[in-house]
Amino acid sequence: MITKKDTIDWENIDWDSLTPIQKRQLNYPEVSDKDIGHLYDIVTALIDTLSANGIDIPIADNDREYIEYRKLIKARIPKN
Repeated sequence: MITKKDTIDWENIDWDSLTPIQKRQLNYPEVSDKDIGHLYDIVTALIDTLSANGIDIPIADNDREYIEYRKLIKARIPKN
């Protein structure tokens, strides 16, 4: 797995010798805490929208608790 993107000699990469997975790894940015926050926001919006329309999503209790905890934090301390 390629992880140290800052140590790669980008101008001399032999792209033809890389596997498709290696090419993808080089082109995708590293996941950050901010990305994880956005993913939780997306998942929460999906769950809330589906629930409002009578569609229940089975979620593990500890995951549901974490999502509810994040909602409480966001309500108490908004980003803006």
